[in-house]
Amino acid sequence: KRHAHSRAMLRRLLTALACALALALGAGATEAPLIGYERVVIEDDDDNPDTEPTFSKALAFFEPDAKDFLVKLLPTFVNTQIYRALLESTAAEHAARRQAMRNATDNAGTLIDDLTLKMNRARQSAITQELLEVVAGADALT
Repeated sequence: KRHAHSRAMLRRLLTALACALALALGAGATEAPLIGYERVVIEDDDDNPDTEPTFSKALAFFEPDAKDFLVKLLPTFVNTQIYRALLESTAAEHAARRQAMRNATDNAGTLIDDLTLKMNRARQSAITQELLEVVAGADALT
């Protein structure tokens, strides 16, 4: 819950900063088109408001004012970059945890193998010792 509050506050702060930056950059904006194509005007063929307009078959581009474009795009861009960084950070954390778990699993497997080997050696030693005692007892009787 604390992280969500911090993220929301950070997002509001960065949005305000991005808006201020967009306004500062947009203050010196020119009227040059943002896309280098010629603009095509689409108009109604007649003055009758009851009929549907006939649209031109030419490709049309609608461009916002450069200042409006920056004001709307820059906060989204900044928020997206910050969100991407947060996602990458979370992904890195998960990858580190997964690697730590893999290492722990490998170490546990190695420890199990070592302990199994020691247990088998101790068991074999006990069996050998019992066999030697049985043979020594049988040898003493003869």
